[in-house]
Amino acid sequence: MAEDTSSAQSGPEMRREIREPVSDGTAQIDGADCPLIDWSASGFLASGYRGAAKRGDRPELHFTVHLKGEPFYFHCKALIVRVDRAKQHVAGVFVDMDVEDRLAINQYFE
Repeated sequence: MAEDTSSAQSGPEMRREIREPVSDGTAQIDGADCPLIDWSASGFLASGYRGAAKRGDRPELHFTVHLKGEPFYFHCKALIVRVDRAKQHVAGVFVDMDVEDRLAINQYFE
């Protein structure tokens, strides 16, 4: 299978937000738990992804990250912005999210 390393932009990747490394968290995509590498107020990068999603897809996402020892979880859809099949990485943006979850995430990253 060909490697899909596409991103939302061509050329060097330009981040709008600082990403926070994650030592204890998962992004469940297509029913498979993928350990989180990092996340931001708008999205995530996870490893161990072997699913079929490709850039532009919007799979269901169950997201869990431990903040100060407490689990923080939410459910939304992820707009897939990058899949690296060789590294088994997947990156996505949070979409179709409950307002309360969006506010909680924004407050955390303020």
